[in-house]
Amino acid sequence: MFEGEEIFKGSRPIKYVFQKSRSPFLVVVFSGFPSRFGIPPVYNYIKTLSETDCNKLFILDDNNHTQSCAATYYLGFNRDHSVEMSVIALITKIANENGIEHKHIIAAGSSKGGFASLYFGLKYSFGHVISGGAQTLLGSYLMKLNNEIKYIAGFIAGSMDEDSKKYLDSLLFDAARAAKKSPDLYIHVGKGDHHYEGHILPFINLLNELNIPFDLDIGDYQEHAQLGEFYPKFLLEKLDAILIQA
Repeated sequence: MFEGEEIFKGSRPIKYVFQKSRSPFLVVVFSGFPSRFGIPPVYNYIKTLSETDCNKLFILDDNNHTQSCAATYYLGFNRDHSVEMSVIALITKIANENGIEHKHIIAAGSSKGGFASLYFGLKYSFGHVISGGAQTLLGSYLMKLNNEIKYIAGFIAGSMDEDSKKYLDSLLFDAARAAKKSPDLYIHVGKGDHHYEGHILPFINLLNELNIPFDLDIGDYQEHAQLGEFYPKFLLEKLDAILIQA
């Protein structure tokens, strides 16, 4: 058990670490995949944010009993969105208990966590999103993989068929279309990372169509695996710029 870890008992149990501050801001950090197969899910960017003065909520994605990585993309099982509902209930509880306004909630994360930060930030009208190397077309991404992670698609959507692929691909795009108030969007990706052309470009094309403003940062690197080297600096820079508004 990670030091300071607690469990929120919603429709699904959600493990989290909350670090309290007097700041009016709350940053919610969603985790990416573990660094290698066979190890359990981990919290991301706790060390990166150790010197940052704001309320911090690190949420684990570990409700998939069929995978060693335990990932659900913070969504659920068989399209029930039970993890999502539990996660937003936790975030709302923490914000309310600490007097944090919705506009002062910041969603952050990279890769899998990058998807979750965009999804929750847009769907639930957070104030800010700081996303790195996100998989925006979830079905297309997962079902192309040639390892056990591909079966996460079936866990979330209930099947591996074409309808399930479309369902997964539409999740983030539908959230953007339905957004009543868009957060400030800060999006990072490497110029050679296949996520740039395959995921970020289609998504920002939609944002442009919807007249949703965003800040795109294209890093000078080639591999998705380098995200862990470049995203922390981007996260800290954007977070510092937001927190100075307090």
